[in-house]
Amino acid sequence: MEETGYTSNHFIETGILSPNPATHTNLTYCFLATDVECVADLKLDLTEQIDVVLLPLKKVFEGIDKGMLLQTLHISSLFFALKKLDKVQFY
Repeated sequence: MEETGYTSNHFIETGILSPNPATHTNLTYCFLATDVECVADLKLDLTEQIDVVLLPLKKVFEGIDKGMLLQTLHISSLFFALKKLDKVQFY
């Protein structure tokens, strides 16, 4: 809520990632929030600049193809969320 103004009462852990297991021991815990609502203004630090942009899933996929999301943890957490929502099909 602090950085986006959005919150939910429904958070589901979707997976755990190791960003760089060859050199680090830290883990990233991924969560999916459902039934989200914008309930507050952004509360940013003086050095933060965040633009909240809401996109339909199709536009997110198009953006990935265009290089909009490059960070591995972002793409991986999106995969976990889609898998949890049964939006991923395995053949």
